[in-house]
Amino acid sequence: MGKVSGMTLFPPGERPRERLLGQGVEVLTDGELLAIALQSGVQGQSSLDLARQLLGVFGGVQGLARATWREIARLRGVGPAKAARIQAAIALGFRVQAARGQRPGPYLSARDVYERLGPALSVTEKESFYALLLDSKNRLIREESISTGTLTASLVH
Repeated sequence: MGKVSGMTLFPPGERPRERLLGQGVEVLTDGELLAIALQSGVQGQSSLDLARQLLGVFGGVQGLARATWREIARLRGVGPAKAARIQAAIALGFRVQAARGQRPGPYLSARDVYERLGPALSVTEKESFYALLLDSKNRLIREESISTGTLTASLVH
């Protein structure tokens, strides 16, 4: 591993994208996955360096998921385009989790609701009120966000 103007150069077998393609997504760290989403670094900083810095500033993946695109874009080398790419990748992950919570069977318990909404709501810093609209057999028709409030309250009329 060498350096060029302060940026770390990885041998081809140690680059995150190549590791993902060769060994699978499971072997990558959060920083390596984020580096792939970033696609590039900035002068003096590789995408992996930038990813690690983002995770440090926001306190890991959960903190990054709670951040707005404007907060993410403030970090040197990120900007609106990379911030949007990060938020899109996180949103895709949440949608995969939500899809796992969708099942043809009925919603019969609080656990069923948690499996549906828990992953996405676990990273929000504001109280949210959702309604799951069910048919007569307790199968999901759709979900509706009713209210998003403050850190400790959500008003519902």
